[in-house]
Amino acid sequence: MIEMCRQACYDVEKDEYQSVCKVGTGFKDEDLSRLYARMQNHLLPSHRRPANYNVSDVLTPDHWFEACQVWELQAADLSKSSVHKGGIGRLDMSGDRSMSRGIGLRFPRFLREREDKKAEAATTSEQIVEMFYGQGIVGEDGGGGNNNGEDNADDDEWL
Repeated sequence: MIEMCRQACYDVEKDEYQSVCKVGTGFKDEDLSRLYARMQNHLLPSHRRPANYNVSDVLTPDHWFEACQVWELQAADLSKSSVHKGGIGRLDMSGDRSMSRGIGLRFPRFLREREDKKAEAATTSEQIVEMFYGQGIVGEDGGGGNNNGEDNADDDEWL
């Protein structure tokens, strides 16, 4: 059974998938059964991360899959993250630390599969950055999510 899935945006320039969240809510029982059956054909034989997946070492899953599906998710907002890598290197912040921080979705929820899209047509890292800065809560320091613009340590712990 699927307990939690890592989701990513696609960076066209780097030809890589960058993690944006872990999602474990919003799935109906029939979604889980269908996704489990579909994904078995896309299971990668190696337990090593694929070369074009930019994922924190903190997020090492039990299994890796080919990037083959696009899912529509809903989230509370986007925030700077030291764990997730969406739009990494694109944040306009002072200091060297910004280069190692990406953007993550806070409290993501699965809505539906997007069978009309291929993995390469997923939301791009550039779009993730645009959505981040398009939030009304992004302050002068470029922060989103909470008052000081930092990623909450417990964002994903509820999953």
